[in-house]
Amino acid sequence: MIVISDATWKRGSWWLDRLACSIGIRLVDHPNVRYCVLSEEEARRFPETWGVDAHRVSRVRWPFIVPAGALPSPAHGTGVFAGGDSLRDYAPLLVAARSTGIEVTIATRSRGALRRPSLPATARVGSVSPERFQELLRESAVVVVPLRVTTERSAGQTTYVNAMAMGKLVVATDVLGVRDYIEDGVTGLVVRPGDPEAMADALRWATHPGNSERVLALRTAAQCVALDELSPSRYLENLLRVAELAVRGPGPAARR
Repeated sequence: MIVISDATWKRGSWWLDRLACSIGIRLVDHPNVRYCVLSEEEARRFPETWGVDAHRVSRVRWPFIVPAGALPSPAHGTGVFAGGDSLRDYAPLLVAARSTGIEVTIATRSRGALRRPSLPATARVGSVSPERFQELLRESAVVVVPLRVTTERSAGQTTYVNAMAMGKLVVATDVLGVRDYIEDGVTGLVVRPGDPEAMADALRWATHPGNSERVLALRTAAQCVALDELSPSRYLENLLRVAELAVRGPGPAARR
């Protein structure tokens, strides 16, 4: 029995990429192989995309990867931070930073963000080391994860789940997979993708002093959910559960 975790694959846009992916999955696939994806929607789409049996695909949510002993309290941190490269769309955030005057630090290697002809004065954008990335995440109060709309795979979980575990207010765009982790208005804010005004409204609310108690409540709730449901130990338990169900034979895919 083989369990493949984090099967967040995409076929690519070029025909040769799609052909290579198709050949690759056929070489890997077998009735004894089980695939784990990171969201409910991916669990529904994966069988059709890759031509595998639906009962061999399970949702297993991604965990935080920050040592539990290093997690700050939800009241820790100041400022707005955004970071990461995979499937990011920083354009709406940069427009929002300009219109609101709110200072935002963005750690990315994305050429689209780094090469914009006119960055707002309130935005600091650049590539940083993994260690500095974690420092910026830890030192912030609000973490923005602006993602592009996709149809095959999700992204950004490591950033926003780590942020939740650290007790940050996460602002994420409403794309594939996000609502498997963040409940809008309860454990974070979920905004329309590609919408600078929606992003600006979220930033204004998140940084307004009059909302500090409500913001702290969301940050606390996010950390509780992460520690209880998105821990590394829970992730391993869910992977083992997938393997156990596979040994028992065909049946409904696990949903955890």
